[in-house]
Amino acid sequence: MKEKLFFAGTGLPSVAGEYLKNGDIQYIQFWDPAVAGYAMNTLAVMALTDKKAEIKAGLNLGLGGYENLTTPQGGAANLLYGQGWVGVTAENMDKYPF
Repeated sequence: MKEKLFFAGTGLPSVAGEYLKNGDIQYIQFWDPAVAGYAMNTLAVMALTDKKAEIKAGLNLGLGGYENLTTPQGGAANLLYGQGWVGVTAENMDKYPF
């Protein structure tokens, strides 16, 4: 079914790289652990300082994918989403050596 299906999923190049290279899968997606960790630490520092009131929808952390945090409709105001995922194909997987 290799030529008939498009496969995409969450993975890391260190695990799925061989499958990207040989064409078994075409796309993986993940959150860069360094950027996600930095975003979480930035929020933690804000929560522990006088910037706690700034933690809300629309917050810009100045990090790719975390420039306009959102909250889910009807959800708790302290639950924030970013768009910091990384899309990887065989062509760009070498940029992500983890």
